[in-house]
Amino acid sequence: MSKRKRKKKDGSKKEVKYQGVQKRVQKKGRGRYQARIRIDGKRQTLGTFDTPKEAAQAYDRAAIEAGYPTSKLNFLDQVPKEYNPKKKKLLSTNTTGFRGVHKEGNRFKAQSSIDGKKHTIGRFDTAKEAAEAWDQAALQAKFPRCELNFPDLMKHDKKVSEEEVEEEELEDEAKDQDQDQDEEEVTPPPKKKTCHSSSTTTNFDNVSQQEEEEIIY
Repeated sequence: MSKRKRKKKDGSKKEVKYQGVQKRVQKKGRGRYQARIRIDGKRQTLGTFDTPKEAAQAYDRAAIEAGYPTSKLNFLDQVPKEYNPKKKKLLSTNTTGFRGVHKEGNRFKAQSSIDGKKHTIGRFDTAKEAAEAWDQAALQAKFPRCELNFPDLMKHDKKVSEEEVEEEELEDEAKDQDQDQDEEEVTPPPKKKTCHSSSTTTNFDNVSQQEEEEIIY
């Protein structure tokens, strides 16, 4: 016997696909969708709306004003071109000055948190080395770039890697061209025409036109 799906406390059955939007029980004179956001650890209610899209747009406006990363927004096509997300503040307990880096004895430990699970990246001699390792892991996990310790350095590394790939492709093309040229130079000349008879072989390149006419096949 199949179990019935329980309704949530707010009476909704389906999840709303927009960030910062919750479906509420419809009441007289109020909308069904509520927009809420958390800023500096405090949750704020932005209002209730008739459609989830309207609530999501209200959330995005507040998120942009608060400097949220673009990964936390609903409508990327409505983000201003000059928008620059604020870098997330470090915890008060962080003594290294780098995100994801903690001191253990005389070394520094890089650790990330993905889907609520902590992952140890490694231990390093300096805090900067640990921070760079954390940034690499954060990029692979598709963290917002504004949360990196060295966002400008990561952009430079990406540009350098692309240039290296282009140089390797050009070198491969040059090698292929040289190889094709060598093959053309090594191609043997065409064989000389010869006429075979039962007893002799005649080379047409070494006989005159009159002698050719006298040859009997």
